[in-house]
Amino acid sequence: MRHFVSTLPLVALLAACGGEAAAPTATAPVVAAPAAPPTFACCADAKVDSVVGAYVDVQAALAKDDNAGAATSLTALTALLAATTAAKAETTLDAESAAFVATIEAESTAAAAAADIAARRTAMKKVSAAAIPLAKKHPGGSRTLSEAYCPMADASWLQTGTTIANPYYGSEMLTCGSFK
Repeated sequence: MRHFVSTLPLVALLAACGGEAAAPTATAPVVAAPAAPPTFACCADAKVDSVVGAYVDVQAALAKDDNAGAATSLTALTALLAATTAAKAETTLDAESAAFVATIEAESTAAAAAADIAARRTAMKKVSAAAIPLAKKHPGGSRTLSEAYCPMADASWLQTGTTIANPYYGSEMLTCGSFK
């Protein structure tokens, strides 16, 4: 009985983070192998592909708890977006995509100026909220992405790879979340 009671918090944590766990028993629980995450190809538009590529660099740095790398990647993303916004006359983006780009620019600028990684992670939620629909609106291309969601952060993000890499918690809860 003691083994059953002591495994309940672990089962609850795994369930909250999208993990699969068998009900607690006297024997070790069996965990099913995760399926490959659903992916989509992005982005046939070169400008959108550049923005999404820079976004993924930020996501990866935050997942690794790399505050300096996140700051550098956010600065690069901000510069890229400023150049894209400055070239509006040459931009082929529709109004909805341009609005997503403007939101990403404003939020990544705030995140780049943030004092610490916690503030960058908070700002990343708003960046992600605009980057996800932007990427999905521009299918095709050679970049393979997955959308993931963390119930603890109540936020989604885009990433490459087949293992959850949570930018909102980093090493604290790196694999918390599930693919959408």
